[in-house]
Amino acid sequence: MAAKKTEYRDFKQKFEELSKAVESSETLKNDPLLKQQLRDFERMAEMNDSLWDAMKEQGYTFVDDKGRVSINPAVGTFNKNVSTLLKTAQWIEEKTAGITLNDKKKSW
Repeated sequence: MAAKKTEYRDFKQKFEELSKAVESSETLKNDPLLKQQLRDFERMAEMNDSLWDAMKEQGYTFVDDKGRVSINPAVGTFNKNVSTLLKTAQWIEEKTAGITLNDKKKSW
């Protein structure tokens, strides 16, 4: 079984989708924790785009002054951010779905 190749994800588009879901409900719009998670998601998505550009320009590895091959530090940071972004997106989707289902009753 071959390992799946991880592809670059468009987190800005995901942010737009999540924002629309939050804006669709008055209850969701007024949830301060949800709003903070969305702001963090947007900030991290922008950071990941910058890291992706840095990896494309500089490569995944480089040779230092002593001739050793080293991994670009942007790779680890990018991978960590992707993991966090995916977890945050999942949390927002779950929160959005849970509130949307009960929105007519205004309950959790």
